[in-house]
Amino acid sequence: MQLCYTAAVKRYLLPKLGILFVGLLSLLVSCLPGRSGPLSQATPIEPILPPSYELVAGQTAIDTFDPPGAGAKVSLTIATQVINPNDFGIRLKQINYDIFLGGKKIARQSLELDQFILGGAQVPLKFPVTVSLENQLELMTAVARAFTGTSLAFKLEGETIFTSQSYEFKSRFTTLVEGSTLAREAVKSPELRLEESSSGVVMVREDAPVIRVTVLATNPGDVGYFLYGKDVSVSLNGEVLDLEDINPVPIPAGQDSRFELLFYPSYKNLTEAGRVALEAAIAGIPTTLEVQGELLIDVLGVDTFKVPSGWKISGFVYR
Repeated sequence: MQLCYTAAVKRYLLPKLGILFVGLLSLLVSCLPGRSGPLSQATPIEPILPPSYELVAGQTAIDTFDPPGAGAKVSLTIATQVINPNDFGIRLKQINYDIFLGGKKIARQSLELDQFILGGAQVPLKFPVTVSLENQLELMTAVARAFTGTSLAFKLEGETIFTSQSYEFKSRFTTLVEGSTLAREAVKSPELRLEESSSGVVMVREDAPVIRVTVLATNPGDVGYFLYGKDVSVSLNGEVLDLEDINPVPIPAGQDSRFELLFYPSYKNLTEAGRVALEAAIAGIPTTLEVQGELLIDVLGVDTFKVPSGWKISGFVYR
């Protein structure tokens, strides 16, 4: 009787338990993540682009240049706009760059920063450049010419270190910016005039006249220089009496200067009209005096430039 009961239970319960197990297994499988076909690919990550630099020519210039013997240092300000080409913000940390002037590598400098730039935005950034050109005459001449209207070529090559969120990146070494520039203040020709009250003609001996020309010079610019001349003539009443080269005279920046030119005509070699004009001036008769010739400017002891208008001073002398 017991055996019959056990057999009956097995015949009844085992099928039921099998159905329950299959149902539970189906339920567990239905809770697992489903997929159809191959695994889906992850969303691609956009590349991180380094910032780019755009020259602002109107704010780029040579600021100062020390003459040879005083360091021969040149200081420039290279103004740029830094552009963030990414859709997210970045922070500039450091820029290491090589400086090229006139096509020649001069030095390497670094600029430490903490500048945040929004995605797609740009911010101004100035590179202060100070280098010595000691014993580099060709480059010193090129810089000196920038004070007289001849532009100086420059280039910055370097790498940019920047961060995005918690990651730091370094760009490859490449050209950051290049162009050409002039000095912030160009050399300006002096304004020259005759100081009549202290100019005149005297005879140091019977046959040795001296013509003293007192010149007032105004330098309207911010760059000092030496002023001199070649084949400068002096005339009285239109008669040329002497021809001389003028030694360099310092003309400070933005100031008025006063200096003398001395001429020593040969009395015996003068024309009759020349002697008459000379004697009239010595006698105190108002006589027209003119100084003309080639006017030269020596900028910072490096190079010489010719002033197109040249020497041209006129007025009256009385004695």
